[in-house]
Amino acid sequence: MANYQWNIPELFFFFGTSVILLILNTDFVMKYT
Repeated sequence: MANYQWNIPELFFFFGTSVILLILNTDFVMKYT
């Protein structure tokens, strides 16, 4: 479990990036469709 604390920021970054991409994608769809 040594890598557990190291993986937390990575998972948080991945989750945050996914949310941002989802928001940008829905905004793009709203504008151009």
